[in-house]
Amino acid sequence: MDHLSHKSRSFNIPIGTVKGSEKIDHLFTDGTFIVFDLETTGGNPEKNCILEISALKYVNGNVESSYYSLVNPRMAIPPIIRRITGITNQEVRHAPYIEKVFPEFMDFIGDDILVSHNAQGDLKFLVHFSAEVCRKELPNFFVCTHLLAQKLFADAQDKSLMGLARHLNLVHNTENQHRADEDARVTLELFKAIVAKLDEKGVRLIRDAVRMQGDMQSGVRLGPLFDAEELKNLHPTPAVMYLANAKGKNIFASSLVNLRRDLKALNYFDALPRKLLKIILDAQHLKITEHQHLFPAMYQEAEEVTRSSLQYLPYHWHGRNINALNLSKEGDGYRVFLGPFSPGLVSSYGPLSDFKKAQKKLDDLAELLSVNISRNRGLWVPEEKGEILVALFAGTLEKKLSRLRLDMFKPKNVFSIQNQKKLWDQAALIKKLMELKPLENFSFLFSINGVICVPHDRKANEWELYPVISSFPQAPQIVKGDWQKWLSHSEEGGIFVKQLQQQIHDGSSLKLQDLQMGELLKINAVLWMQQHHQQRKDTEGLFLPLSSLTQV
Repeated sequence: MDHLSHKSRSFNIPIGTVKGSEKIDHLFTDGTFIVFDLETTGGNPEKNCILEISALKYVNGNVESSYYSLVNPRMAIPPIIRRITGITNQEVRHAPYIEKVFPEFMDFIGDDILVSHNAQGDLKFLVHFSAEVCRKELPNFFVCTHLLAQKLFADAQDKSLMGLARHLNLVHNTENQHRADEDARVTLELFKAIVAKLDEKGVRLIRDAVRMQGDMQSGVRLGPLFDAEELKNLHPTPAVMYLANAKGKNIFASSLVNLRRDLKALNYFDALPRKLLKIILDAQHLKITEHQHLFPAMYQEAEEVTRSSLQYLPYHWHGRNINALNLSKEGDGYRVFLGPFSPGLVSSYGPLSDFKKAQKKLDDLAELLSVNISRNRGLWVPEEKGEILVALFAGTLEKKLSRLRLDMFKPKNVFSIQNQKKLWDQAALIKKLMELKPLENFSFLFSINGVICVPHDRKANEWELYPVISSFPQAPQIVKGDWQKWLSHSEEGGIFVKQLQQQIHDGSSLKLQDLQMGELLKINAVLWMQQHHQQRKDTEGLFLPLSSLTQV
């Protein structure tokens, strides 16, 4: 598709439109729910047993039937459990074993929707004993009143079952709490309050509430976020997607090379990083902004990282990051590491095209400095040696060596064996660094100056010219028609070039160590543009170095 054949547009597409099982595609008013509670001897079903089960079958606003049983655990009840629940060893001595109780309970719940508070803890026992006793998987979807209450009743300070019940004035007598029968009845009242609150928010399908609660188990079972037919209607164009939670706050944003293809990739949950999957499953809203070119999309992505303080950086998913050999200040020393940019950088060299060779240089540097190295975090050196690394990354090792030689003849050092040794050691280290040449074949990444030119998002035959100073892109200048003619022949274009040249001559006002993640991502976008788009001879997006501007 010709990217200039349509205007940039922003729009929303539905989340979670695909169907799950028939049970969760019902309205809450039409659903059948098993509201239950368990008391157990401990939290691990492989080492502990169920003590008590109570369940209510809730249909069309009424309790249709119930199930209750104590269970003989074949073990002494731990004292702490006796104190919490009030269940005694004598009380369960003649109760049936789990082999009799659990098949009855499974028959009672069938494949209806399960409802409990802290459901995932209870489900561990149901899944375990379903496999151990009944030799089958638990097929049921579940609604967790705790997970939903966290989203719907955020003002409640105590999110425990009884805490929420008191907050919502659902109960007055809490003497029998931590007994399954009473807790199941309180859970039912809390469930009714949650359903009413969901209705206020327009969430009436069970499936949408299960999606909203945001647990990974349910989200993976529900399947893709986006309907395949909906994706077919999307343009294969660059874009930025914004995922927002139930409150409308953006929790993730990412630029996309191909809107249709990349959104489809989000449907393959098994291939997603676990942290991103958790964010995706918590999303309730998706907004898309299309672009004519990838660079403005990456620029907008960086601005959103700054604006919303996103916890999961988009390049961890899409991989469009420039890897480099980085030097950062950390505590009372310095760290050298391989990887993408991060806040607190003192300097950065790259880009890395061969990670193995770069890692070998880092290993040699660690050996020379006599420090340990980590494959994930690189190497850390104390400040004294770190100052030599700063000189290395600044390209001033020879100057530092000259200063050291002068310092050796200062009176305070001439008659101090300790000072002399320290200065000689530093000089020897600098000489070895100069021989090692750890930065050979790398370039300082924050020294790019020029202009990035890409098609305008909203109007055909218009262009966006982003001035780039010390690798940092500025707000774009919009140019109509032939941008090359505008730069070389128009008065306005001449002023634009002269101002850019003057700014570059004056130097960037940005301090590298002060840059936040969003600003570093803008620099990353420039470097990506220069390295990858120029290699592909991208005719709709050009990086023009400063030296070429007067020749346009």
